Amino acid sequence: MPTDKLDPLAEIRRRARMRYLTVKPEGFVLEPGGPIVRTVQAEILGHGGARTFYRARKPECRSLNGINAIRDEEMLCCECYLAKHCVPQVRIDLLIDRAPFLLLLSHTSARRFLEYLDHLKARGLEPDDFPTDMHVINRGKWGEVAFALAT
Repeated sequence: MPTDKLDPLAEIRRRARMRYLTVKPEGFVLEPGGPIVRTVQAEILGHGGARTFYRARKPECRSLNGINAIRDEEMLCCECYLAKHCVPQVRIDLLIDRAPFLLLLSHTSARRFLEYLDHLKARGLEPDDFPTDMHVINRGKWGEVAFALAT
């Protein structure tokens, strides 16, 4: 009998209800208009590359796999004339309090996440084996996400 992490139907249900976890300088926003929390504990389900094209500071086009656009899966990022203007990101699929979230990390937070994965690998651990504490460091105009083994 497959576990929930390996059950294809569970994965489809998770993705259908997935919402973005927003990072602000003061912390995370779990629900639009909801309170800001500085630290969350999450289960990392997966991660990969992503790309976003911003116009006037708003996302106009996005790929959650770095290959196809969300709005048109036939559109390939490598063939798009705007690809050189996309922001490369790291996508993390998370469960927070049993609710699915998607977190897109830009440069410094992505670097911290990749260092965290290296730290785990050096210890023979996988990110989905246990919860991870995520904390926002206030950098003034933006928030940087730090990762650590849950305490």
